[in-house]
Amino acid sequence: MGAFVSQSNVVQIFAKMFKIQKEDNWGLPLMNTIIKDLYLLARKAERVAVANGEAPGSKIDACADILMTVFRVCASDSRTSIEYSKRWGLMTIINLLFKCYFKTNKLHLCKPLIKAIDNNNKDIKDEYTIADRVTYNYFVGMKFMFDNEFKAADKCLTFAFENCLKSSGINAEYGERRRKMKRN
Repeated sequence: MGAFVSQSNVVQIFAKMFKIQKEDNWGLPLMNTIIKDLYLLARKAERVAVANGEAPGSKIDACADILMTVFRVCASDSRTSIEYSKRWGLMTIINLLFKCYFKTNKLHLCKPLIKAIDNNNKDIKDEYTIADRVTYNYFVGMKFMFDNEFKAADKCLTFAFENCLKSSGINAEYGERRRKMKRN
C-alpha cells in the first residue's frame, strides 16, 4: 500500500511539472512508465485492501482519479504543433483509464475518453503504436457491446483481434476457435 501512495505522489508531481512544460513533450516516455507502474501498484494495493476488509474498487478509483489529472494535462495541449504535443500520451492514459473503469464497472465514464480520441485526436489516431490501438479498440468494442451497438463492436473487436499478437496463448486459442467456426 505504501508503494501505491508513493507512486501516486510521483505521478501527481510529474503532472504538475509536465503541465508547465510548454510546447514540449520530452517527458512522455517517463509519463508512460510511471502511470503504468501506478496502475500495477493500484491493482496490488486493491488486493491487499480487499483482503483487509476495505470496499472493492477503492484503490482502482484512486488510480483513475490521478490518471485523469495526467489526462487533462495532455488533452489540454491543443495549441502546440503535433510534433511536440502532449496529446501523443493520450492513448496510453485512456487505455489505463479503460482498465480502471471496466474493473470498477463504471463504463459510463468511458464515453468522454472515446470522444477525446475520435474527435480531438483524429489527426494522430492512426499514428499511435499498434499495441495501443489494439488495446483501445478492444475496450471500445467491449463498450459498444454493452451498449448493444453490435456493428461498431464488431468493427473494433475485429481490428483488435486481427492486429493482436498471434503468439499470445489466449489469442492463438481464440483464433483457432474462430477459424473452426468459419469453416462450419
